Amino acid sequence: MNIEKLRKQLEIDEGVKYEIYNDHLGYATFGVGHLVLETDPEYGRPVGTTVSESRVVEVFKLDCESVLIDCITFIPRFLRFTRRSSTDNCEHDVQYG
Repeated sequence: MNIEKLRKQLEIDEGVKYEIYNDHLGYATFGVGHLVLETDPEYGRPVGTTVSESRVVEVFKLDCESVLIDCITFIPRFLRFTRRSSTDNCEHDVQYG
């Protein structure tokens, strides 16, 4: 999976914000929909606080890793597939559980 391509496409589809804002439920958020967690240095900072592009990219990668771990954990045989990607021109053959 090309995380950079995914991030760029989601930025087009969903948008990206380089500041803390409240999402539609009122939760502090930034970047490509990253929920500010208590463990984030941004936690407790006011709406409108600027967040760097490098930080947005960093948390996007961490969020993707977290989702992938959840999928592997909770969806049986999630990574058991063989797929050819015409866009990447490479073959993936990952065999887990």
